[in-house]
Amino acid sequence: MSRRLVIVEHDAEFLGMLADFLTAKKFEVVIAHSGDEGLNKVRESRPHLVLLSRELPQNDGRPGPDGLRVLKSLKQDRELSRIPVIFMAEQASEHDFDRYRKLRFSAEDYLKKPFEDTELLRRIENLIGFDLTESVGEIKSKVEQALQPGLDRFFRASPEELGEEGPAATRRELSDLMAQVGKELERQEEILRAEARPLPAPEPAGDLAAEVKRLRAELKEAQEQLAVEQARAQELRAKWKKALQVMEARWKESEEREARMHQEMEAIRLRFSDLELDHTMEVERVQQERRRLEEDLLDLKERMKLYAELPANFLEELQRASATLQSLLQRTHRPEKEPK
Repeated sequence: MSRRLVIVEHDAEFLGMLADFLTAKKFEVVIAHSGDEGLNKVRESRPHLVLLSRELPQNDGRPGPDGLRVLKSLKQDRELSRIPVIFMAEQASEHDFDRYRKLRFSAEDYLKKPFEDTELLRRIENLIGFDLTESVGEIKSKVEQALQPGLDRFFRASPEELGEEGPAATRRELSDLMAQVGKELERQEEILRAEARPLPAPEPAGDLAAEVKRLRAELKEAQEQLAVEQARAQELRAKWKKALQVMEARWKESEEREARMHQEMEAIRLRFSDLELDHTMEVERVQQERRRLEEDLLDLKERMKLYAELPANFLEELQRASATLQSLLQRTHRPEKEPK
């Protein structure tokens, strides 16, 4: 049985390379290009492991940290929460991974892109184990080859060749054991005969009528005591039944109150998870915007260097040329006089 993986990755080139490598390693690979598609593929294929990228298209189509939302959906689903996830992130620091590990819906492992193929394979095998199905036949063949000569020699050998390990020695051992069991049984029978004692002879009967009268009186007294005890037992049963009904009502009320509290706590927990996810994704968006602004700032500095190389009177000449051009435009668009 091959091990099945689902890869959720937006970068088509990186996804293709990763799928080809894992397929060559005898994995069954299922690919998805977006978060929603990845969730559907996981529900359909029920993989042994999920490789999830942080950089996935958001609802507006722009690349963003939508992988965090997919991770939360996987870990909140009771049927999918036990599937291990390796969370892949580009331009992520160890501080970012520590922040992800503190989330309620954290992954089993985190990996920074780009990474070595051997590192990915090692982490996958740490989570779902090695595939030994291909080597089972080879191991079985080696075991059979190692045992076969000894088994052939054992079954073809005579009792004299086997010596003390052969069937004759085994029969002697069984005979000695049976003799010991017989001696032990005889010893136990002798002990029982010695401990046996004759029953005492019955004493001669006295006045039979007086004895019957006395027994009837004792029987009547016992019946009266039994009736009293039955009445007390019935009274106690009624009392305990009432007490149990009260306890059951209180227990049911307690269970209902506990169920309501559990629902409220679950709602609070889900709300907190949503807030936690929103905060984390907002932090990721802010970091992406910061990186974009830093790139724009570097580009602006490069342009300023070009402006610094221009002549000193370049701006004055540019202003005069602009004024001349504006004057020409005004003359060109001046309305003509209407004929009289």
